[in-house]
Amino acid sequence: SYSSEPLSFFLAVEIMDNYLQKTKKKLNEKDLHLLGLVSMYLSSKMEDIIPLHMIHIKKKIGHDKFTEEQILMMERDILSLFDWDIVFITTYDAVKIFLSDFYVNNKDMIHNLKMKVICYDLEIIAIFLCKLVCLGEQFFKYNKCILAISVIIASFDIFRSNYNVSKEAENFLRQWLLFLVKESKYPVDNVTKVYNKICSFYENIENINKVSSSLCKLYNLRDLIK
Repeated sequence: SYSSEPLSFFLAVEIMDNYLQKTKKKLNEKDLHLLGLVSMYLSSKMEDIIPLHMIHIKKKIGHDKFTEEQILMMERDILSLFDWDIVFITTYDAVKIFLSDFYVNNKDMIHNLKMKVICYDLEIIAIFLCKLVCLGEQFFKYNKCILAISVIIASFDIFRSNYNVSKEAENFLRQWLLFLVKESKYPVDNVTKVYNKICSFYENIENINKVSSSLCKLYNLRDLIK
């Protein structure tokens, strides 16, 4: 509705999750609503070229359920809890870094194999899975880089199981994914564990096919590594 940057969403979730983990206060549902609003407010001021204004938060998004003073008090509470440092690395950040690195270092091969559209679609699916991961509290404890690698592998599996991909392009992506796992220095078993959790969470969400009919089938990481 307000043309916020994609990162604003992920940073808002990260602010809210980290606050809930760190605060000593007992919160009720109304507090959670206010926390969500202020997390959006802070992330928008951090990431958006034209950030959300107080009037958007108070009236149009919050529907006047909170006063301006309540919003500012929660904002101060969040900032104080984190010593004014709310620059959190999100799964989205890590995914974008890995994919950008892939594009820059392999631009000639991407051009030769006519993979521009494939790369675009792969990134769209990865961002979708990043948002999905935000809905599962079990993923909060994992390192964001491991989550990002697992998300990218799952995106590759979704893509190749729903679209026609040339053998050359598929093998090239497969080799890059193996390189990504190897260079990350994380044990394959750790990546596999997170990957399987993402697959299970994805497959168990009710009416997932109504979200996107093309995102439906996943394989196992061990099949990828063979």
